Amino acid sequence: MLHNIIPIEENIVMIEHRRSKRYVGKEGSFAVLIRKDEPITIGQIIDISSNGISVRYLSRKPQTVGFSYIKIFATNGHFVHMRRIECQVIYDIQIDKDSWYSLATRRCGVEFGELSIEQKMDLNNFIKQHIIEDN
Repeated sequence: MLHNIIPIEENIVMIEHRRSKRYVGKEGSFAVLIRKDEPITIGQIIDISSNGISVRYLSRKPQTVGFSYIKIFATNGHFVHMRRIECQVIYDIQIDKDSWYSLATRRCGVEFGELSIEQKMDLNNFIKQHIIEDN
C-alpha cells in the first residue's frame, strides 16, 4: 500500500492510501456520484486508479462518507461512460478558502467496490483513452 503525503493546497495535506498508481484526469473527464434519495453530484475527475477516484465539484454541503454508486464518463474526443460502479466515499474536503455564494469547491475521494471483470476492462480502457499518464 502506498502512503505518500499529498499537498491539497496551502496548509492542507492528505496521506495517500491508494494501493495502485494514480492517473490525472484530462479535461472533459467527469464522474457522477449517486445516492438514493439525494441529488446527484457531477464533478471533474482529478485523478483515478484501479481502486478509486478523486473528484472536484461544487456543492453547498459535503458528500456523506459511506456507500453509493458512481458513473464515470468523458466527453474529450467522443462520449464514453462506465455505468453504476459500487463505491464508498472515503473523504470529502473543501479545497478553496472562499465560497461562491453558498457554493464551495470540494474534493471527494471514492474507493471502488468489487469490480466485475467487465468493469475492470472498461476502467482500464477508460484510463488509457481519457486520462493523462503521469501523476
